[in-house]
Amino acid sequence: MKIKDRFKNSNLWSGIVTDYGYRTVVFFICSFTVNLLIAGFHAATGILYKSIWYGALAIYYIALALQKGALLLSLYGVKKKHTDDNESYRRAVAKIYTVNGVILLLLQAALTVAIVQMVSTENPADTGMIIAIASAAYAFYKISIAIFNYVKTTRMQNLVLQTLRNVNLVDASVSILALTSTLICTFGEFENMRTTLVFTAIGVSLVIIGIGVSMIAKGIFKLKEKP
Repeated sequence: MKIKDRFKNSNLWSGIVTDYGYRTVVFFICSFTVNLLIAGFHAATGILYKSIWYGALAIYYIALALQKGALLLSLYGVKKKHTDDNESYRRAVAKIYTVNGVILLLLQAALTVAIVQMVSTENPADTGMIIAIASAAYAFYKISIAIFNYVKTTRMQNLVLQTLRNVNLVDASVSILALTSTLICTFGEFENMRTTLVFTAIGVSLVIIGIGVSMIAKGIFKLKEKP
């Protein structure tokens, strides 16, 4: 059953439980909505505490949400346009996969600028223990789901699901960076923990760059692959 047909089915829960592809798309849509909410939270924090870092995170999450929205629309358009031509569909999906790798690298470049500014000049705002604990729970959930999906979709060799997986993995990685800065300022001294934040930022950046480069390389390989 096609995904759009499942939304017309009264038993939506059955589809979520039994169909991994359908479940991935549903959760990806939910992730798009959550990204907008998280962006709003960081924007409010940035304004309240006059923090450039949280303002930059808000912009990043908005950009990531827009990427997710564009990705869903483009995948839907490709599926609708190339329903009867498997080869043209395969190439179109490979192009989307490659383009999203480029977008992730561009977003990482923007994030790097914000990271350099934050670790060199600014003490991130202390948002309090409740927000810190909530951020920790959110980050743990995101990274757990992202790792599970990474393992699951690697075995499936499905570029559509792998594209969704990689974007969510980047989302989870950035949540770890945001959590680190929040925890340091809530429970520790920023000046004493600056090195920890720097190494976390480097680790997250390398993960995102690795994902972006691998997507571009794999996408180009798939485009050159003969049917």
